[in-house]
Amino acid sequence: MKFKWLLALLCLLAIYACGGGGGAGGGVTVTLSPSSASPAVNETVALTAFVTGSSNPTVSWSTTGGTITPTGAATATFTAPATSGTFIVTARSEASPESAGTCVISVSSIGISISPATASVGANGTLNFTATVTGAGNTAVTWTANRGTITSTSSTRALYTAPASTGFATVTATSVADVSRRATANLTITASTGNNARVNGRVVNSESSVGIAGVSVVFYNSGGLAVAQIVTGANGTFSATVPTTARRFHLDKTTIPTGFYGAFEFDAKRYSALIGSCSAPLPTLTSGANVTLATNIEVPPTSGPPPPPPNGCQ
Repeated sequence: MKFKWLLALLCLLAIYACGGGGGAGGGVTVTLSPSSASPAVNETVALTAFVTGSSNPTVSWSTTGGTITPTGAATATFTAPATSGTFIVTARSEASPESAGTCVISVSSIGISISPATASVGANGTLNFTATVTGAGNTAVTWTANRGTITSTSSTRALYTAPASTGFATVTATSVADVSRRATANLTITASTGNNARVNGRVVNSESSVGIAGVSVVFYNSGGLAVAQIVTGANGTFSATVPTTARRFHLDKTTIPTGFYGAFEFDAKRYSALIGSCSAPLPTLTSGANVTLATNIEVPPTSGPPPPPPNGCQ
């Protein structure tokens, strides 16, 4: 009997001496957020590791494909390779290397984005959306909204009508070529005040002054939320109903045609369409006003030299 008690005591001592009681990691666990992701080729995914059972949150990273770049003690950015496939990203606890968490990343050759990606719209108000599909011959999308209604206006564009009540909503564009590929916009539905103005303008080739059709002009409030969007017509003109809360405008880079730089000039200032926060100022808008922008919005063609750096961003 004494031998049995002595054996049991030795076993307990061995367990605690080896950090046992919590499995292979001595009670340390690592989980990743997200635990799975589906980027397109060359796209990035932000990853965060959560370490429990240890006061040391630091992890080391590895991946079976693509590249992983640490951005903090427990954060990293995965960059998908130029080819599709399924890859495993692993985060391993520095305090307990045998403890690890994984994220399964399925990389697709088809990419999809939606513009605007975040927006604010008044109850019963409308907003135009544009989807851009890359890596597929068929660039068409289908549209869904969890609140309000969404009506397709072309193979890649749609008009959203907000519900009568305030709150939040999402609009999703799904690739026809690969229904697993989708992009979602997050919307804030605000109380409708009826305080709108009409903003008129024209987007043109900076060299020839010929209008550029199909460019999305996005209007933002002071908080940086898109509050209206319109697509230029055949001669580059637009006439948008815009809330008086709008303060600035920007050209959606994904809708600038091939043959033009992702930049524009307005009222003697230069802006970059590649920088989402680089937007041009609007004049003060009042309810019922009909405002024409001071100058054309000029986009430089790639047949000329690259434009100088922007000097109007705020």
